[in-house]
Amino acid sequence: MVVLMTCLLSLDSAIADEEIENLARGGDFEEPIDREQWRLNLGNNGVGTMTIDKKEAAIGECSLFIDGISFAADESWKPQIDQTNVEILEDGVYTLSAFLKAEEPRPLGMYSEIPVDPWTKVPNKVVTVGTEWKEYWATGVPPAGVVTIGFKNEGSKVSYWIDGVRFYPGEYVPTEIEGQQISVAPGSKLATTWGQIRSR
Repeated sequence: MVVLMTCLLSLDSAIADEEIENLARGGDFEEPIDREQWRLNLGNNGVGTMTIDKKEAAIGECSLFIDGISFAADESWKPQIDQTNVEILEDGVYTLSAFLKAEEPRPLGMYSEIPVDPWTKVPNKVVTVGTEWKEYWATGVPPAGVVTIGFKNEGSKVSYWIDGVRFYPGEYVPTEIEGQQISVAPGSKLATTWGQIRSR
């Protein structure tokens, strides 16, 4: 009976994973076009670079590296890394998740934002990113429509990496990290099983 229940729970989990619909584009940073899906928003006097790192990754072979960070005192949330024109397909809870790593522990904001005044951010969460790859997430009920998803600086000059970005309807579901990587394209409903996490 215990074995049967375990199998049923595993099946339910697998089905839930398969139903995740990732709305983020190019969040695994494996192809040159993936970087083009994301914007480095420096603000008025911000400084920073956004490059593909082929030596550091949580998933696959590459990640996005944000370096050389500096900002004006009145815009400490810049530079932001964001993606525009993400459509909320249905009302309800949404989750933004990503694997993050930093050269030193640092705060980083994760958000979904209405791209017009009053710039409502839901979900909106500040996480403390460590020096090892880990999946972080923010969950909330954003207003319906087109949103911008991204990561805001939170007053730190420490360089960091982003990989495996997902934005999807529903509560947070941990990304599976064993087995062969499966690419989850925007608008598709594929299993969220990724390659094994590694740190170089």
